[in-house]
Amino acid sequence: MTATEHQTAQARTTRNSPGTTAGVASPLIESVPAYAADPGDRYTIWHLVRRLRRRNNGRPLTAQQLMSARQRTHAAVTFLNWLTAHDLTLETCRQADLDRWLTDDSATHRQTAGHFIRWAHSNKLATVHVPAVRWNVPTQPLDDEQRTTTLTTAA
Repeated sequence: MTATEHQTAQARTTRNSPGTTAGVASPLIESVPAYAADPGDRYTIWHLVRRLRRRNNGRPLTAQQLMSARQRTHAAVTFLNWLTAHDLTLETCRQADLDRWLTDDSATHRQTAGHFIRWAHSNKLATVHVPAVRWNVPTQPLDDEQRTTTLTTAA
């Protein structure tokens, strides 16, 4: 990103008020290495922010939505930084490299970075894949008896 592009992006970001989707991509994207900024920008702006705007349909973001988008952006940046530290790119990263990152004791945001990796795979930016983690929660509200049973078996 050139200095002019950086200043323009920064001006756009600082103009936006809190609670809007426009400020989500700001400081975290700047920490991505130059060659990797394109996938990070594309993921944050064209996937996360666009998805939030579509879901909210003009309504303000909730704190949880903003926190989730920031976590996913931070996880993507963390993974891209790890790739850079190991002289890899999304294109050159192989499944063995990804598996090494997933099992590395110092790796952080593994589960959240899976969203970015699956997005990169589906957009043909990477050949690696991380399976989605199934969220096993009740699909319907629990009545008092079911809730009590669930709490007693969990304890």
